[in-house]
Amino acid sequence: MLQTATNDSVKAFALAQLCFELAEDNPKEALVYGFQGKEIAERINNKFLRQKVYDAIAQSHDYLKDYKTSYQYFQKALQVNKEIKDSSFLGSIFNNLAISFYFQGKLDSSLAYHIKALTIRKATGNKKALANTYNNIGLIYRVKKDYEKTISYYKQSLKLKEEIGDNKGVFNTLNNIGVLHKNKKEYDSAIIIFSKLYKTATALGAEPAALSSKLNIAMCLNSQGKYEEALVLLSELHNNPRTRSVADVYPLMQLSLGEAFVGVKQYGKALDKLTECLELKYPGDRYEALAEIHRLLYVAAENSNKYPIALAQYKLYKLYSDSMLNQTMAQNIDELNARYNLEQKEQEIALLNKNSELKDLQIKSQIQSLQLAKIQDLQRQQEIALLSKNSELKDLSLKEREQSLLLSQSQNKAAAQQLSLLQKDNQVKGLTIKDNQRTKLLFILGFIIVSIVAASVFLLFYNKQKAASLLEEKNAIISKSLADKEVLLKEIHHRVKNNLQIVSSLLNLQSRTISDATALAAIKEGRDRVKSMALLHQNLYQDDNLTGVDVKNYIELLTQSLFNSYNINKDAIALSTDIQNIQLDVDTVIPIGLIVNELISNALKYAFTETEKGLIEISLVQSSNQLLLEVKDNGKGMPVDWNYNNVSASLGYQLIKSFVQKMKGELLVQSQQGTQIKIIINKYKLIA
Repeated sequence: MLQTATNDSVKAFALAQLCFELAEDNPKEALVYGFQGKEIAERINNKFLRQKVYDAIAQSHDYLKDYKTSYQYFQKALQVNKEIKDSSFLGSIFNNLAISFYFQGKLDSSLAYHIKALTIRKATGNKKALANTYNNIGLIYRVKKDYEKTISYYKQSLKLKEEIGDNKGVFNTLNNIGVLHKNKKEYDSAIIIFSKLYKTATALGAEPAALSSKLNIAMCLNSQGKYEEALVLLSELHNNPRTRSVADVYPLMQLSLGEAFVGVKQYGKALDKLTECLELKYPGDRYEALAEIHRLLYVAAENSNKYPIALAQYKLYKLYSDSMLNQTMAQNIDELNARYNLEQKEQEIALLNKNSELKDLQIKSQIQSLQLAKIQDLQRQQEIALLSKNSELKDLSLKEREQSLLLSQSQNKAAAQQLSLLQKDNQVKGLTIKDNQRTKLLFILGFIIVSIVAASVFLLFYNKQKAASLLEEKNAIISKSLADKEVLLKEIHHRVKNNLQIVSSLLNLQSRTISDATALAAIKEGRDRVKSMALLHQNLYQDDNLTGVDVKNYIELLTQSLFNSYNINKDAIALSTDIQNIQLDVDTVIPIGLIVNELISNALKYAFTETEKGLIEISLVQSSNQLLLEVKDNGKGMPVDWNYNNVSASLGYQLIKSFVQKMKGELLVQSQQGTQIKIIINKYKLIA
């Protein structure tokens, strides 16, 4: 199509479609076509093609994991779609946005956009698209382990795909249902489904699908402890040269073989096979796969009496298990931030729409005022013209009198000229009659013009009064709407604070059942971070300023909470604060609060011995367009060889470094007569 295109519209369409088709397998090449199509679509200003090419470019960036650029192009597509009101394509944009958030692990945001896509696709009646949306929502609930909702959405997807005869879609959804049964440990049900899919795929010649189904059956048998049966299927897969070329099958087949060898106590083969697995890439969570590989290596080495290897593998197993926990906590924090930012942006857009409506009313009022001024100017010109006509009539009357005087003089001079004078008199009388008729006509015409002008002025005055009344009503509605949104925003902050307190309480309850000191410390640190964000939202809904936070009050409450959390006696460790009275926006206070939380927690846990009297000092001041945050103590200081850039295993210092980079800041650490940490913040926002 691209090679034979005769106009720009066809070229742009072909380029956009090429970008879409190549996005998953070769996103870099896809973007080459996408930007060519973008240039043409923007030049000819074809809005239907613009939204299509923006959406395809966004998907290509998703597969390159450039989610920031992807989101920008999705927003461009939505802006164009809003202008042309293309409901069908709007559902596709929402669907692709949802998939983007799914790639990022932001499940709640993904679910929100899938629900928007579902609403639109129900209205447009596109059954194939609707079936895909049901299937995608089921995938999200499967990851969330809400299996009841998962199976409900899968069944709705399956029903639609069967109605429209989408055999490939039916196969995929049945495969998803089988995986769901496997995750729920309903292995017999899963095996029945995968066996049926294996027969169908084999009959259709779909070898990759058949290999995937056979692998799933073997994995279920492993989970049931039927290792000999699993080995038969896994050996068939291993001996099939086609298996190595299927990226989703080969790594899992190797791992399943290692698990089966452990199950039948062939530990030598298990060690060889599992060692090979360490070089492979696995779909999904990399830490989860590595943790399982090292666990099996540990079991095989221990049963082979290779205790040093077993110990090393056990340590690696624990390391990747802990990494999974930390990754999950970080994703939860990112998801909370994403949901908060999404709600905040939607509220800002609604407020901007209201402001735009108000500006439109003001512009209309100004236009009406200009129109009234033009009519008044026209009225003045008509009045001037009428005065000019009156002046001409007066001049004509004066000439008439002069003629009468000349006539009288002529009569006195000569009787001979009487006849001529009588004729002239008759002519003058005829002219006078015509002038009188003209005067009457001009008077009537002037009266009609004045009446029309007066009616126009009255109509404009009435319309202006009506517009002013309407403007007052709109202002009242907008004021009420703003007040309602302020109450709603306070309620949102209140509910976010309550939800965070519930999370903190759940972590506290969980800690009571944990005996491992490391896990207990991680739970406690997570609880303190959640508390710091809860305090922030508490300040927001209790204060009249919903966009800014009194940072002095917030940090004092936060430090007091930490002292209470660690049961610190004020006689043992004193706290000194020097916080400037400033209002900062939420996006600035959140990282500052989490940084202070980490630094104070570290000082309380590690800085002091039981015998010495401790002192912690906190200061936050604004100077020369910078914020200076300083936390220091008089404790035992850092080890001589300590360097925060080498602390890779500490989630706390990873968070601190990440937030400092986000705020364009600089981190300085000194360890003389205690520990002194200075953070210079260049990117922040004050609230007046």
